[in-house]
Amino acid sequence: MTHTEPKAMPGSAPADQPARLDPFHAGLDPLLCTSFVLSRLTGAATETAPEDRVFRSGLRTGELREARKRVRGIQAAQEEAARIRSAFSRPSKPSEARRKELRRALRETQRSIRESIRSLPLREKWVANTVNAFKRSCEEIEQNFRRLEEIGQRHNQPAKDLRRMLRQSGSDEAMRAKQADRLSLSLVQLDELDEELRRLGRSIVRQQDALEMPAQDALRLLAVVREWEASRGVQPAARIVIAGSRDSGRGVVGIDIATLEAQVDEIASSARVRSDVPTPKRAVPPPVAPRQRRVVFSRQGTSGTGEGTSAGATYSDLGRLGEAVVFAIMEKRWASAARAEPSRTADLLWRLLAECWAAESAHAAELETVLIASDPDTWLSSSLVRDLLWPARTPYGDAMGFDLFGLDESGEDWLCVEVKTTQGAASTRFELTANELDRARREGGRYVIARVANLTEPQPAVYFWRDPAALIEQGTLRLTPSAYSVSL
Repeated sequence: MTHTEPKAMPGSAPADQPARLDPFHAGLDPLLCTSFVLSRLTGAATETAPEDRVFRSGLRTGELREARKRVRGIQAAQEEAARIRSAFSRPSKPSEARRKELRRALRETQRSIRESIRSLPLREKWVANTVNAFKRSCEEIEQNFRRLEEIGQRHNQPAKDLRRMLRQSGSDEAMRAKQADRLSLSLVQLDELDEELRRLGRSIVRQQDALEMPAQDALRLLAVVREWEASRGVQPAARIVIAGSRDSGRGVVGIDIATLEAQVDEIASSARVRSDVPTPKRAVPPPVAPRQRRVVFSRQGTSGTGEGTSAGATYSDLGRLGEAVVFAIMEKRWASAARAEPSRTADLLWRLLAECWAAESAHAAELETVLIASDPDTWLSSSLVRDLLWPARTPYGDAMGFDLFGLDESGEDWLCVEVKTTQGAASTRFELTANELDRARREGGRYVIARVANLTEPQPAVYFWRDPAALIEQGTLRLTPSAYSVSL
């Protein structure tokens, strides 16, 4: 795995400067490439607008000039993205090779836009107002859809069918009388129903125009924003301790991340794969919970392990390396299933894309190309499939509540695998976020903690602990609150 920096665009931050994405930006992050945010940003951050409307107070003249320069660069990149999109809709359709080239260029442009906005010294109030304005419009759409659903249930047919039926009747009194009779309504009630359906439709169109995107796309992004907000809630983060064990308390010692990164496959092959904490038997089967909200599938800004040295190794480096080891183990299982049962494996991949990700149609088309046009042995070589199975590599993957999708022993269902890595023993304490714990409770036996231990030793160990929520209930794993989110 290699880490590639996004191509710099005019006015963007230098590549060696970290993005200044603070907690106030978190809810804004999923919206960075939307026309809604870009219009508000470029419209407000003009030469004539007061700088305190968008940028943090206290900026020096040079800093303010640089921020405005970046905004102009974002405008130029936005125009370039629009030109790329228009190329897809030309009468003479581009070839498949050209389409791939355009998609790649669009991803690069959008990634540059994201990185440039993240590096801007945005005012917290502006960020909060922008996110809240987006949420208000989405919530109005949500409320209107809910009302349409209630109307459909009351009349035993979808609201869109009712709208079409009333539109077809027009001012034909005889036809409207038949419709009123079919719905057990008076003509006055039928007119009221027609007016309410029209009003709700107009409201949805108005909010779509304000957001500059289709209603369904807006609601998918709203789900992601809510996931960000949930991750910043007042629930305590949890520290898990194995019952009866002692915390070794070891920290990160000097390690060469770059060297270990190059040996991921070798480490995965030599690791002792164990499950010493048994899968518990529940006295009562867990209730069937609804699926987790889908997370926006974006392949922009995919992260890698990156390079590191003995002096610069961090817990984040260690965690990414552990993820890579577990993914290599699960990758072999997916590849074996694809060779043995290609049809079943392809169906699992389609279900993953549809049920867990809010993906664009271009991603679905690319997945179809991979699964139909290529040999099953090469499926796992596709960057799309790897991103699909490794959410932690993607910009919004943290909202999933786990790091990667594994495959169970039978090859019939996926697993939600959260990787916890240590240089010490498996019994070393580790952190579990509120979002991860909530997902574990909802997934039950499908959720797995992959504990990577003794990572830098000659023979590391990987423990797979299935259904940690049940293990916590029975006392095999113990939760200790270690941090709280505090707000005023």
